Amino acid sequence: MMNKFAAGLITGACILSLAAGQAFAEDHLSNQKLKDNNIGVKYAHPDNSGFSHKGDFMYFHQKNPNLEQARQGYVSEIVVVPIANGKFQEDKIRHIPLGYPVTNLDFSLLTPDQKEMIIVTRSGASFARLNMETGKVETLFEHESGKPGFRAHPEVLHMVDGKMFVKGYFYDGEDFADVDCTATLDPTKNGVLAFERVHDVELQEAKMKPRNEVFTDVDCAFYAAQDLKNNKPYGNFKLYVWNPPTFKVPTQFDEGVEFLSFWGSANRIAYTIQKPNNLYQLAIYDAKTQKKTIIADDTEAPYLNIFLSNDGSTVLCTDTKNRVGRATYYYADESTGWKLRPTADIGNKTVRFGSTRFAEDGSYFVVYSERGLDLYKTK
Repeated sequence: MMNKFAAGLITGACILSLAAGQAFAEDHLSNQKLKDNNIGVKYAHPDNSGFSHKGDFMYFHQKNPNLEQARQGYVSEIVVVPIANGKFQEDKIRHIPLGYPVTNLDFSLLTPDQKEMIIVTRSGASFARLNMETGKVETLFEHESGKPGFRAHPEVLHMVDGKMFVKGYFYDGEDFADVDCTATLDPTKNGVLAFERVHDVELQEAKMKPRNEVFTDVDCAFYAAQDLKNNKPYGNFKLYVWNPPTFKVPTQFDEGVEFLSFWGSANRIAYTIQKPNNLYQLAIYDAKTQKKTIIADDTEAPYLNIFLSNDGSTVLCTDTKNRVGRATYYYADESTGWKLRPTADIGNKTVRFGSTRFAEDGSYFVVYSERGLDLYKTK
């Protein structure tokens, strides 16, 4: 499972306070420019949610700054910021107010064709369907007393190979819950018929009691579980992969003193782990090939804030060693043997660190920080 937001929109690469060591960016929207567009004003704190599948816009969740709309029940909204030719299209920013059945916004994901957005609300008890063109919101599924249904864990809503899937549980007409499972979600259907069970996962998770987990498909998950049987104060962390075509039960593939950061997609996980020598390792593991590739080893400080492109071919991470509020961004690409390199625009300079989101194809990323919203090329 997916943050907040003058000078003016500067065409071309804009120079960003080089005296302070700030790097070049492809484009920049200052805080004042964002506020001029009602993004991040006063009490409305945006959640930097993600990119469209095509990379032609990014979207945010925030409380609705329009008090009149909020009083009418439109308490939250989606903000769409179009991107074209490496530039934010400020004159095309859209605010889409969300009314019933969206009482709160737990999680969202665009459908494969980007025409609609599926929204998880009421802590996973309800799903809504938003038409991205008209702004119309309708109920996809809603809990009704006395009727069977499905409740999602709201942080898990994904799309792989054109299908959407969730983790949660089915319940019967008397509200008795079944075991946790993965299920596909058909956004064209309504009610409990939109969900189809795939795999039960509750028993395997109950045995491990994972502290962290990431699902990359309905039948692939990675878990980090703490081993408290070694009489050490905090225990070691063991990493497991579950992928029935290869591993019918969760199978250990790595371990370390501490599990620090991760991102999963395409049946792969990129992660940082602290080894027993107290140094850190940045690695990627592929469930299908059962291969672990070490990207960086024996570093004195960990690479954190890890992202992985949708096809699993590009890793993005940060180095914040000995810095306060600033970071250098690095990437590693499968086509070049996973060599870790500074990102194209930032290079070896540092930038204001903030909420980061990675385009699905790995070509660029955005950072929302105290200085505003920046768009950077990865490579």
